[in-house]
Amino acid sequence: MSKSRGEKRYVSLRRIAGLCGVSRMTVSRAFDPAQPVESKLRERILAVAEREGYRPDRMVREVMTTFARNRKAGYRETLAALWWSKGMPASGYLAQVKAGLDEGAEFHGCRFDHFEVCTAAARKGLARVLRARGIRALVVTPPMDEPDLAELLPWDQFTAVAIGSSLRNPSLHRTQHNHHQGAVRVMEEVVRRGHARPALVVNRAFDLRAARGASGAFLAWFPDAAERVLFSEDHAPAALARRLKALRPDVVISDSEAVRAQAPAGADYVAMSVDPNGDCAGVVQQPALLASAAVDLLLRSRWRGETGAPAEPMTLMTAGEWHEGRTLRGAGQG
Repeated sequence: MSKSRGEKRYVSLRRIAGLCGVSRMTVSRAFDPAQPVESKLRERILAVAEREGYRPDRMVREVMTTFARNRKAGYRETLAALWWSKGMPASGYLAQVKAGLDEGAEFHGCRFDHFEVCTAAARKGLARVLRARGIRALVVTPPMDEPDLAELLPWDQFTAVAIGSSLRNPSLHRTQHNHHQGAVRVMEEVVRRGHARPALVVNRAFDLRAARGASGAFLAWFPDAAERVLFSEDHAPAALARRLKALRPDVVISDSEAVRAQAPAGADYVAMSVDPNGDCAGVVQQPALLASAAVDLLLRSRWRGETGAPAEPMTLMTAGEWHEGRTLRGAGQG
């Protein structure tokens, strides 16, 4: 529903953070010239805030500033983040995860050491290195090819949480994007814009980990479209393009932007995970928020003295935000 001419739209700090791909703390700091924010990043954040009509809440800023100034200086606990590829991420989803971890740790007066555990040698000595550095709490970052990490560490000696749904063993507290909520938002937008013949392309393993959040929402909105549910790993790119062309969809829905090139000419495209700086319509999963929430959950467990796999593992879900890209125009507008 469109807003009336005189009605003001509330714009949250969370929305600005999502659009910029940074944490909420970074956005807040960008409005304070005394805070250390890289100049180009500050300019980009302020430009997005101006465009969206965001204004910082002065009362909240004053309370948070007082809180920060009154915190006692002293020991900063070191936390560990485990990464599954060579080299720290410089851009994209994982770079935002790293930024969210570092910002979340700083907020709590801690810091992260980042460990690449993509080789057998790095994994073999990991527990010894962590103990030598006095590290007793860690975050398992996504993604990983091995969902069973029971032998990686003596988990009962550490407090740990996971980001995402990849890790199955040990079963830890975790933060996870609410995939079903994101899929529902996509279906609502598709229906609102008059599409009646959608096709879904989704990774089967991802769909299973997300409790069929994508395929379940698709079939709930389009119960007669089961033949238009495709699993991306079942098709080479050229074969997938031919299959989609034969189905004649008016919109292709996917779990990411990965198969956008295979969508038929004239069909709209929407994804459940998109780059907030790109032109693809869909849901921004806000990975920095996901990571900072993981720090909150980790320190909660740390303060409660929890180690190893919890008896009742919790999943803290974060919501995404809609990104109005140019690829979802509406039925008949292609």
